[in-house]
Amino acid sequence: MVTTVGTAEFIHFDANVVFETRILRALIDGDLPNLLCIDRNSKSPGEKVKVIADDEMRVSEIGKSVDPATALGESIGIEKISAVTGPLLFAELREMMENSANAQACYEEAYARLVDKGMPFHALDITGMKWTEIDTPEDFAAANAMFGTPITTVSRGQQRALDEAGTKPQARL
Repeated sequence: MVTTVGTAEFIHFDANVVFETRILRALIDGDLPNLLCIDRNSKSPGEKVKVIADDEMRVSEIGKSVDPATALGESIGIEKISAVTGPLLFAELREMMENSANAQACYEEAYARLVDKGMPFHALDITGMKWTEIDTPEDFAAANAMFGTPITTVSRGQQRALDEAGTKPQARL
């Protein structure tokens, strides 16, 4: 079966983000169709994409110009997009690219445009889980310090057992 990009549910990752597998599992296991991973405690410097959401985590605003004081948290650049939303998202991106006024716009602006048109997006709070962006050699060193061991792959069943036991997997060399 051949599927055209944007016509099936997909996960989007910013290429410079490293994260623990629990984030991906939470995103995939989430029941809602359009989820934006957010961190309430992010203190990343610079111009970050911030999210405002209600008590049910429905996003009402997303963007770099959102006031950090009113934001729920920072979008970390990992999202789940539904098969219904995918074509609409790509249409928004296409429309944005055709207008030179959007030359410096970030892709999250397309999410904001869809939210403004009533498309439901929800925030998935990943606060406390490990993630970071790598843009510089210093960021790379910080990521190595954060994760500390070689990456391991653990099945969902293994992870649940580890979580219940309150232990961490041993690094496999």
